[in-house]
Amino acid sequence: MTYVRVHGRPDLFITFTCNPTWKDITDALFSGQKPHDRHGIIARVFHIKVKKLMALLTKGKLFVDVRAEIPDPEQDPLLYDIVKSNMIHGPCGSLNPNAPCMKENTCSKRYPRKLCRETQTGDDGYPEYKRRSTNNGGFTVRIKGLDLDNHWVVPYNPVLLRTFNCHINVEMCHSVKCIKYICKYVNKGSD
Repeated sequence: MTYVRVHGRPDLFITFTCNPTWKDITDALFSGQKPHDRHGIIARVFHIKVKKLMALLTKGKLFVDVRAEIPDPEQDPLLYDIVKSNMIHGPCGSLNPNAPCMKENTCSKRYPRKLCRETQTGDDGYPEYKRRSTNNGGFTVRIKGLDLDNHWVVPYNPVLLRTFNCHINVEMCHSVKCIKYICKYVNKGSD
């Protein structure tokens, strides 16, 4: 808890993942190369994107809301496609018991999440984000022959998704349990 004492209580926990299909990366490849053939390019492009993200976070004031729903494909087809390709977990559980997140027949990431009319704090101290059912105005995406709804959406910020077109998980931090998780995550080392 020294982090909190020195730097203050965190508001958000953001994980930012490189997208190897970024145009900056694919344009630098030679004919026949795949992104994983050019680690240096991936590292440099990601470093540039992290600097841009930090500038947006510190100067842009873009955190009005965090969403955990599939956007309307008619109103915002770009965001819909980005969420579909980057922010849907799994599927796992009974739909795919061999998914990498499965530990002892349960998703280690706690998916599928329960549907909720409004964002609220759950019994375990973690936020339960607004996730509407399809009967209540929610949308679906079709992935690998399955229609997936808001049970499977990883929380995100629409501006960050449109800006970076990659997996950027945005979680609110408002409980001691969340803060402890962040400290554990930061110090866990690489996979």
